[in-house]
Amino acid sequence: MRKYENIFLLCLLAVAGLVFAGSMNVKSFLPEPVTAASYGMLVSGLFALSCVWKLVLNIREVSAGKESRAIKISYPKLLIGMTASILLYSFGITKVGYFTSTFLFLLAMLLMLSEERKPKDIGKFAAFSLVFNVALYYLFQVMSVYMPNTPLI
Repeated sequence: MRKYENIFLLCLLAVAGLVFAGSMNVKSFLPEPVTAASYGMLVSGLFALSCVWKLVLNIREVSAGKESRAIKISYPKLLIGMTASILLYSFGITKVGYFTSTFLFLLAMLLMLSEERKPKDIGKFAAFSLVFNVALYYLFQVMSVYMPNTPLI
């Protein structure tokens, strides 16, 4: 019944485990006692615990013989498109640049989630994405956060 949900949760659990293991090798850039490694391990550990908890609840529900409601995905093409956009965004940050990728990603998300795609609306979305990126840039400047060295800004 919840076969695909359980498969998805197991995949998320595997990702959490990989992030946890990868966090052990991160060099410290924050002052002690909070380091990048401990932060990554804490977040991925909590994520893994929530996945395990949901899996346990699903297994208990199935073993008790309760009728479970299956999750129905109403817009599978949209979900696939958004997942692909997230992957491209993650890849684009290192190849194109953080702000350029963020602008394109936000614009793509707004276009995918909007019912209106007229040229006027696309212009509004582009303007919002640009203003958001400018605000983000100044926020990073105020907080003195170092941005990664990438080909474009």
